[in-house]
Amino acid sequence: MTARDANFRGVLAWLAACAVVLGSPLVGDLRSALLRAFPRQYVAIISTGVVLGAVVVLGLCLRAIKTDRPRRVGFVCLAAALGTVSFARLRSGNANVDAVEAFHFVEYGVLTLLFFPIGQAGPRWEAYVQAGLSTTTVAVADEWFQWFVPGRAGEWHDVVFDLLATVCGLLICLALDTRSSVRSGTASDVAGLDVLGQRRRIPLSLRAAIVVLLLGAFIATIHLGTEIHDPQIGVFRSRFSEGRLRELGAERLREWGGGPPPTVGRYGREDQYEAEALWHVRRRNFGMDPDRKGDPVELDVAWHENLILEHHFTAVLDAASADGAPGHRLTPEQVADLETRRAHGAPFVSDAEAMPIYVWPPGLFWGIVATLALGASGIFRRLRR
Repeated sequence: MTARDANFRGVLAWLAACAVVLGSPLVGDLRSALLRAFPRQYVAIISTGVVLGAVVVLGLCLRAIKTDRPRRVGFVCLAAALGTVSFARLRSGNANVDAVEAFHFVEYGVLTLLFFPIGQAGPRWEAYVQAGLSTTTVAVADEWFQWFVPGRAGEWHDVVFDLLATVCGLLICLALDTRSSVRSGTASDVAGLDVLGQRRRIPLSLRAAIVVLLLGAFIATIHLGTEIHDPQIGVFRSRFSEGRLRELGAERLREWGGGPPPTVGRYGREDQYEAEALWHVRRRNFGMDPDRKGDPVELDVAWHENLILEHHFTAVLDAASADGAPGHRLTPEQVADLETRRAHGAPFVSDAEAMPIYVWPPGLFWGIVATLALGASGIFRRLRR
């Protein structure tokens, strides 16, 4: 592969990565439109697209394998098996969500193939580590960006999907990689490959450390929080401290003035205070749903969730909807009915959070992340030597 070909492949890989990250709001709109237009066929449409995409990618890879077929085809089959088993173990059980997450295996498998530096000099393992680090960076950026965008939700669970898809992609790269060793080439071949290897300006050890720090920052932003113990309510988790929730509530009351929250554009930043409040609104309404048939335990959950909203998310309760309808606050009659029919006595711990919130000491967390980053850097520096 010439330097020009390598440059073109690298540019194509990063353009595809930018499309994956920055296109997430548009993809969300497309999925919503598809779900509205074909509610019953939605899962079948997405699933068909996933299967066809996987068949095309695997078919092209199998077609490219001309020599040593049993071993190399075995790696392709292993990638397909790993993807299937991983999806079966990690799927949420929600068919609409699972159909979309299955697409990650096709999407990030192709990205890994694009990032794989074919023809690069040096130990073979370096090419696989480089591709894996690049795809992991894209996965973190993609999910992190979704966390800020209204209508999308980025979390660690999705990053794990993307990392497993990257492993599947690396197995396919192993099947397509025909190099036995750099030493087997001629002097001119090695010299040409060395030119490509020298283009890597950031040492692999530093890149590994940066990726570990990015993963840590992603988890800290989305999944680290506090456990709030309210003697009148019970326990619930939030990304914000109790004091910060009060500050944000006062700010929103001033900004909204009882009217609807401002509409955020497709690429605007989601209000995470409002998003957390809606977690508790949904959990409360679920407990009050007629489908629960007045279950006293569920009504008790709804009563406590309503207390959380009244004490810590008043601004969202009183905010009107965009069409001028009343907000999420229950009437006094509804609250009294909940109080009468709910179960009593059990300590309350909210399960309203839509994604895991971990109560880890920040100092300990960042100490572990820094240790892992230094360890990864040291390992790859030693391997390189």
